[in-house]
Amino acid sequence: MLIDEFKAACKTGFIDYSGIEITNVGEGHAEGEIQILPHHLNPGGALHGGLIFTLMDTIGGFSTRTLGVLPTTLSSTINYLRPTVGTKVLKAKADVLKRGKNVSVVRIDLLNDQDVLVASGQANYSDLSGRVKDERIQNPKTDQ
Repeated sequence: MLIDEFKAACKTGFIDYSGIEITNVGEGHAEGEIQILPHHLNPGGALHGGLIFTLMDTIGGFSTRTLGVLPTTLSSTINYLRPTVGTKVLKAKADVLKRGKNVSVVRIDLLNDQDVLVASGQANYSDLSGRVKDERIQNPKTDQ
């Protein structure tokens, strides 16, 4: 599995716009990060919850892609555990807990630049493989 294929998938649309980078992939596992910029902050100076959700959802989805899933998010729960004021880099680590026939369950942890857990969550992703007929949507695991 080539990490370059996953990195290339991040260079499109909203993922590219948000600044998310894939840093590691393995079977059922993905890691990524984002460099924090001033426009990522909420009025209180902490990271905007939408950015946290975006990073967790994106890396969670990529963990399923390593198993050949073409994911779309069904549901997710995030527990915000610690403040993020002053964080320069946010890192996400995701592991597929279960891959079912149509739904994958993923745990996602979010760490600050001191490797302290700041959020943890779980998401369910539906597999669109074989159901989406759009050549613009490709799966780096299965498309050659």
